[in-house]
Amino acid sequence: MNPLMDEDNSAYCPSCCSTLVVPYIRCAECALKTELCLKCFARGVEFGDHQNSHSYCVVKLDFPLYESHWTAQEELQLLKLIESCGYGNWKEIGMHMRDKTGSECEAHYNRYYINYPEDPLPGFPEYHQQIYPTPMVFTLSEDPPRPPEGSAMCTDMAGYSAARGDFSVEYDNFAEMDICNMTFDPADNEDEADKKLTEELNLTLLFIYRKRLKERHRRKRILKDYGLINIRRDGLQKIGVEKELRRVMDEMRVFTTLMSPMENDKLLAGIQYEYDLKREIKRLQEYRTNGLKHLRSIHLYKVLRQRRAASKQKRHLLTDVISHIRLCQTVRLVPKAYQEFRTLLINEDHKHGGLRLAQARTLIKIDVNKTRKLYDFLVQEGMATVFVTAQGLKVTVEDAKCVQANAFVQAAIFHHFLLTQDQVTFKINLSVLIECLTIFGSGTGPNTATSVKMCYAGYGSPLVLVLEEDGVLTDCSLKTLDPDEVLDFDFCSTNVINKIIMKSECLKEVFNELDVTSEVLQILMSPDAPYLQLSTFGSAGSTHSSFLKESDMVEAFQCTQTQSSRYKMQLLRPSSKALALSTRISMRTDARGFLSLQYMIRNEDGQICFVEYFCAPDEEMTEADPDE
Repeated sequence: MNPLMDEDNSAYCPSCCSTLVVPYIRCAECALKTELCLKCFARGVEFGDHQNSHSYCVVKLDFPLYESHWTAQEELQLLKLIESCGYGNWKEIGMHMRDKTGSECEAHYNRYYINYPEDPLPGFPEYHQQIYPTPMVFTLSEDPPRPPEGSAMCTDMAGYSAARGDFSVEYDNFAEMDICNMTFDPADNEDEADKKLTEELNLTLLFIYRKRLKERHRRKRILKDYGLINIRRDGLQKIGVEKELRRVMDEMRVFTTLMSPMENDKLLAGIQYEYDLKREIKRLQEYRTNGLKHLRSIHLYKVLRQRRAASKQKRHLLTDVISHIRLCQTVRLVPKAYQEFRTLLINEDHKHGGLRLAQARTLIKIDVNKTRKLYDFLVQEGMATVFVTAQGLKVTVEDAKCVQANAFVQAAIFHHFLLTQDQVTFKINLSVLIECLTIFGSGTGPNTATSVKMCYAGYGSPLVLVLEEDGVLTDCSLKTLDPDEVLDFDFCSTNVINKIIMKSECLKEVFNELDVTSEVLQILMSPDAPYLQLSTFGSAGSTHSSFLKESDMVEAFQCTQTQSSRYKMQLLRPSSKALALSTRISMRTDARGFLSLQYMIRNEDGQICFVEYFCAPDEEMTEADPDE
């Protein structure tokens, strides 16, 4: 009986002894017929001459033999049922067949096994699977390397001469010194006992020399079989291998003599493959822990993580401390009380998933105005309010209720602009929005073509961005918040008393040369000379830059009265980014001294966008002259 068959002629797995159920695995290299179940094959079971690296084929019985609706599995089941139930008992046979009736079994068996028995079974070619990667074949060289003695190549090859296949310095190199003067010709005057002793000593020396030759040959064979002639080979294999894996490979070195070179290389390759799989699984677990469910989102996650790490390096220890100190000065709170209030609000926000101003006022029993400023500082830091109308998008950012920046993106810039309501307003984290929009870079290269799709479903819904570049899609979902009331500077065109439109080139040079030690920037507009003057007052003195209204840089000059106001430099510095991208700038002031800086920015397609800054004057500096 076949050792792989039971009494009922059903095959079983030689590893777990379970009955083989199709599909199962059949080894294509073992001399004996070796078949494994899928579980043992997945675990890489090895026994006897069978190894898990052998090529294999998958045994299936889902193909038809005679009729298209009769599989080979059903043919075998039909033959076994006829053998057990007997020919003619078609009703009982049909009860055991899953998808066939008794009459169908009778017609099929009579047609293909009785009436037409001469029809041969169809032939199926054996499936052979190659082992990848294919082994590298080495051919003998007609001109092997002959490195000169003492050269670096000769040192790397440990003195091995490829031309004669031997080493210049052998293992136990002076073993021949012990037998070089040996002779078996006894002297005439020696007696028989001395002759016999001399002969035994010589034979013992030869036996010792033979063992030393065998050890020399064994070491040569190991060096050649395992490729250890070049001492750099081991170092080249470990290039790019992490420290932990390199330690494991060094510990496995003691087992090299217990297996063939091919088995040793397979073992090391398997260990490295297992290590790579574990590392990749750990990386996927990290992505899933951070909420990533799609592979296309991994690229965005990596870019944002790199940017976050770079921003942390640029920040110093006092970056966050200074902003908190300024808030304490504004609301007149001691740092200890501020820290307690801040921790309380943050914990409540994490507990309930959000916190409203009314809830914050019930938690903190202080003045409602102080609570409002503290709440705004924690919520509005880095936040922007987005207004969507039929004319386009407006993004508004405020700082300390003294400066407001508005960026206008006209609807004509978009290829498709659809708005189902009169106006949509929501608040969003501006820094996160910018990072998502620049996920593929700034998009200013000659061959870059990045497109973006922005979708907002309505109140409480996230802002969805879909970016595409060279066929790569990245989707981002940004949480939105309820919008707060935006500061109204009431800057109407009817209240404007001075207005100057000029090219941005000259103003860029002036802003780059401003005294960085000055806390304020004084802007003087007058219908008479000096017309337009920018002044700073630093530690080294005061500087003044004037512009004539007849200058080629000035395109429009409308000044009705002389006005001089001072503005804090820290509030105007953020506008320098828009100034660097603009082509024209409009400077306006009203009777209150409020300043409006409007920058016109033209993109690569010639379309125009606007960025506008509103800034309140510094009343303290206006009342007291810093020169005094």
